[in-house]
Order: sequence, then structure tokens, then C-alpha cells
Amino acid sequence: MFLFIVMLITASTILYCSHTNQALLAKPLSAHWQKLGWLLSLITFVLGLNLWATNTSIFIYLACAMLIFGLLPFLPLLIKKEK
Repeated sequence: MFLFIVMLITASTILYCSHTNQALLAKPLSAHWQKLGWLLSLITFVLGLNLWATNTSIFIYLACAMLIFGLLPFLPLLIKKEK
């Protein structure tokens, strides 16, 4: 379960940081990182399928992904930037 959550947070963060409209980094990550994020996301989904029933796995995966993608854009507001 812990591995599932860590992998999903990592995959979501990589996907978010590789988007052009992200606000965490000064420059977005390259397309290679985006492919890695999708691969890690797929591996995480397969891991979830091995941990729980199919319906439960899909629900937990989508619910956690929506929560992470909903909170990541607000993370730069919490980080103090030095002037």
C-alpha cells in the first residue's frame, strides 16, 4: 500500500512538472520525463490491480490521482521564494 502511494505521488509529480503550465520549477521537465511519468503511472496501476479487486483498484487510483493533481498547483504558494 505504501509503495502504491509513493509511486503514484512520484508519477503524478513528474507528469505535473513536465507540463508547460506548471509552477513548481523554473523550466518544465523534458518529454523524456513525461514518458517516464506515464510508465510509472501504468506500473502503479498494475500494482494496484494486484493489491485489490479491479473496481477498488480503479477507484483508489483515480481518487488519489485527482487529489494529487488538485493539490499540486497550490504547492508553489506554500513555498517561500527568496528575493
